[in-house]
Amino acid sequence: MEEKSLVTIEKNGFLQKIKLFFKSLFKKEKIENTNEIINESINENINENFDDNINTIEENSSFKDEFKNKQSIMDMQKEYESGNLLEENMSEEDKQKLLELYQEQIDTLNSNIIEYKNSLRNYKEKILAVKKTID
Repeated sequence: MEEKSLVTIEKNGFLQKIKLFFKSLFKKEKIENTNEIINESINENINENFDDNINTIEENSSFKDEFKNKQSIMDMQKEYESGNLLEENMSEEDKQKLLELYQEQIDTLNSNIIEYKNSLRNYKEKILAVKKTID
């Protein structure tokens, strides 16, 4: 039986080498151009995000002041609980701030307890439902 297939031609000629050289040259330029475009767009995005973040920080300077105030009250709480700060040495305003902080912490703790009890109740209901399906 005769094989009828196309004859493969080896492309090792002089013109083929020139053609491959230019193809590889243009592919490299294309890749380099693409990388430059990507880097430029990344730099532009970084600069825009940085500017936006700076604007946001400037707009939220009151938040920053509030955070510093809260931090100073918490530091005062630590001093009071450690015994380094006595109630007699505190001003009425400091006492009021400390009381507000304690009340806020109590409220947060109570809400966390309620959430935890609800999650336990949900687990209990799921367990009972599974138990009923098994029985």
